[in-house]
Amino acid sequence: MPPRAPSPLPPHNAPAGSGPAALSEARRSRLPPCTPDQLRERIAAGEYLVVIDGLVCRLNGFVGKHPGGPLAIMHMVGRDATDEVTSMHPREVVERTMPRWAVARFVPDDSGAGVVSYVEDMDLPYSAPRSAAGGSSHPQPAKVSMCLDYAAIQRDYRLLDQRLQREGYYQCDYWDYAREVARYAALLAVAVGLVLLGPPCAWTYLLAGVCTALLWQQLAFFAHDLGHNELTGHRG
Repeated sequence: MPPRAPSPLPPHNAPAGSGPAALSEARRSRLPPCTPDQLRERIAAGEYLVVIDGLVCRLNGFVGKHPGGPLAIMHMVGRDATDEVTSMHPREVVERTMPRWAVARFVPDDSGAGVVSYVEDMDLPYSAPRSAAGGSSHPQPAKVSMCLDYAAIQRDYRLLDQRLQREGYYQCDYWDYAREVARYAALLAVAVGLVLLGPPCAWTYLLAGVCTALLWQQLAFFAHDLGHNELTGHRG
């Protein structure tokens, strides 16, 4: 029985003409080409280069400002981050911010089919090993490439991303945060009320301390979401 042909890769959620690919053809054509070998050379020289929808983006000036932390960018250096960027960022970021960092057009070589990372064999302390099955002129650890089919993983990832988008999981539920704020206010009111109005005994202060501890613990989750711009999607 002949081998079954791989199913076509599902498209991204972004509508046609959006995202880094929406960069005008005139500007795209002015960008210099960048081959895998040139990509490796520039990364070895200290540049944080990430491939996004066929564009090579230099993120040195942004790595320290990324809401998700610098490691999220460093882990993708030398890799195609199109799926991660498309699914994990607001559309405004994908359409307007990412193209600002484009410095070249990525031109894969003939052995680039199935390659996920072009820096797998480089000594980059911030970049964990990740590779794809298939032939490549770039050395990649056999134990990883033999076990993982990244073409299938990419198809499943995009299908899951589309399902989450359809079911509204990427939309912020502001009513849920309103309920959270009300709960924080209640914990604060109970803690302050016990200290100011409660009977002066150990149980009063113990209960007030428990309410205060719960308040700070829950606020940490809220602050985490704020730090990642989850509520508004905008820096500010």
